[in-house]
Amino acid sequence: MSFIEFVPIVVTVTLFPTMLALMALGERIARRSEPSQSGPIEAAVLALLGLLLGFQFAGASSRLDSRRHIVVKEANAIGTAYLRLDLLPSDDQPQLRDLFRKYITLRIQMVSTQRLDDGVALDAASRAMQPEIWAKAIVACRKDPSPATRTLVLAALNDMFDVTTERATASRTHTPLATVALLIGVALTSAFLVGRSTSGLPRSWTMRALFAVVVIGTMYVTMDMEFPRIGLIQVGAADEAMTATLRGME
Repeated sequence: MSFIEFVPIVVTVTLFPTMLALMALGERIARRSEPSQSGPIEAAVLALLGLLLGFQFAGASSRLDSRRHIVVKEANAIGTAYLRLDLLPSDDQPQLRDLFRKYITLRIQMVSTQRLDDGVALDAASRAMQPEIWAKAIVACRKDPSPATRTLVLAALNDMFDVTTERATASRTHTPLATVALLIGVALTSAFLVGRSTSGLPRSWTMRALFAVVVIGTMYVTMDMEFPRIGLIQVGAADEAMTATLRGME
C-alpha cells in the first residue's frame, strides 16, 4: 500500500499527542509567568483555526461531490456510446460491443480495488483500449455513407474518452500542501494558547482533550474525503451507475 493511504491516520496519531504536549507546555509557561492580556490574540488564532477548518472541509466536500458526478457522467457517456453502436453496420457491432464490455469492466475494477497501485494499472489498461475502440469505430463508420452516423458515433466515443481525463484530473486534485501545513501549524499554535488560557481551571485536561479531539476529528474527516475509496468515506452509490451500465450491455 502507498504512503498516501496512511496520511489521515498518521496525522491523527501524531497530532493528538503533539497538541496535548503543547497544551502542557502552555500551562507550564502560564504558571511561571505574570498574567498577560493575551485574550484577543487567542481569540484571533482560534477564529483563524475555525475559518481554515471550515474552508478545508467545504473544499473537500465539494471535490467529493464532483468526483461522484464525474463517475455518473462517465457511466452515461459509455452507455450513450454503446447505444449508438446500433447505427453501425451489423457486421462490425459484435466486436465493438465486446470491447465495450471489457472496457467498462476494467473501469469498474479500477474503482473497486482498495489499492492505489492496482487502480493506476487498471486505469492504464482501460486507456490502452481506447485507440483500438476508436480505430474499429472509424473502420465501421467508413462503411456507412451517412455523415450523421459518423457524427453521432464518433462524438459519443470522444465524450467517453474525454471523461476519463476529467476523472483522472479530479482524483488528483486535493488541498494544496501549503494549506494543510498552515492548518496544522495553526492547530498546534491554538493548542499552546488553549493550554495557556486554561491553566489552573478545574478539569482543564478534559476540556483540552475535547478540544484536540474535535479539531483532529474534523481534520481526519476532511482528509478522508480527499481520498475516497481508501478510508471510511466511499463513493459506492455513484459506482452503481457504472455497474448498471454494464448490466445493460449483457
